[in-house]
Amino acid sequence: MYEKWNGYLTIEASFVMPIVLFLYLLIILSGFYLYDRCVISQDDYLLAFRGSRFTETGLNYGEVIYGDMSPQNQDKQYIEAHLLYKSDFYPFYQMEEKTVHMDGNKMSVSTAGYQGTLKIKKTAECLNMIEIVERVRRD
Repeated sequence: MYEKWNGYLTIEASFVMPIVLFLYLLIILSGFYLYDRCVISQDDYLLAFRGSRFTETGLNYGEVIYGDMSPQNQDKQYIEAHLLYKSDFYPFYQMEEKTVHMDGNKMSVSTAGYQGTLKIKKTAECLNMIEIVERVRRD
């Protein structure tokens, strides 16, 4: 009933608890990093896909897709504006550089952040959907 307890458990806990809390914080922050990477990768691909399907460029045109499928100049400002708009929704990501590039029949959208450690580049091929549908219907 009158046992004496040493204070060694208190001392050990004072060393262990900060390490455990630091590990929890590290896991949570790495989860945010992975979440940002997945969302940014998806958004870059969707913007490249949309940009590869635009068939009309002009002031206030919106997204005219599958109209006249002849090759036209792509509206890079529209895609860059959407990149900036989307970057407001990433909790811990500061977009440092963005690139929209049309190379032949491929549209590429790339972004970089986290001091250059997170670089994402997505590419979508420009396909003439009207020709594809007509070819499938013939066969």
